[in-house]
Amino acid sequence: MQITIDLATDLEQDLISQAAQLNVPLQTLILETLCQRTQMTSGSTSHWSDVVLSYKGIPDFPAIESHRDRPLENYTLTELEALWQQAKVTLRDNRG
Repeated sequence: MQITIDLATDLEQDLISQAAQLNVPLQTLILETLCQRTQMTSGSTSHWSDVVLSYKGIPDFPAIESHRDRPLENYTLTELEALWQQAKVTLRDNRG
């Protein structure tokens, strides 16, 4: 597919300069930028860092299923705050 885009002169010059610095054709720079912007990078199926991908979870943290029988609306603010504090303490304790 061929697309024609009218660029502002300063943007055009910036793109030409970047392509020259990277030693790639202008078309390649624009295509790669569009792919990255739309998250369609070639050869990559995940953008998550190794830290995120290797995360095992918190062993003693309650499973979400334990709260599914009670809708969020049925919790009091005090109960929600207590759950949040419990989660923060558990996270802090498991960070090492």
